[in-house]
Amino acid sequence: MRKRSIILFTAFMLILVIVMLTLLSFKKVYYLNIPNYGDITKITIIKENMKNVLDGKKINEFIKIINFKQRMTKTESISDQPVNSTDEVLVDICVQGDMSYVFYIYKRVGKYYLEQPYNGIYEISKREFNVLSKYIE
Repeated sequence: MRKRSIILFTAFMLILVIVMLTLLSFKKVYYLNIPNYGDITKITIIKENMKNVLDGKKINEFIKIINFKQRMTKTESISDQPVNSTDEVLVDICVQGDMSYVFYIYKRVGKYYLEQPYNGIYEISKREFNVLSKYIE
């Protein structure tokens, strides 16, 4: 009788683990939401007390770096700005009609990220971080 109870309990736990893993694998996928190049009027980049405004050819270069590959993540952003980050850079992409797309580029615990508030947190390479950061200088 005891052996049968152990087998039933083990089977129940195994089924429970399989169901939980299945549910966790269906997390929502978030895509970086940036406007079409032709709709962008300017990009404002702010880091601490420094500010730079990009227009024309610089906009194209900057967007190509950000959208080099269609960025996607399963990590949701749930705040207005990053938490526990360093080297934070705010990027505000303005489009025709007074609409803007805001995101942050930052470092946290040795990794680099691009975060779009209430959308997703996307990991980027150190090289991408350094190239994007140079637009503030």
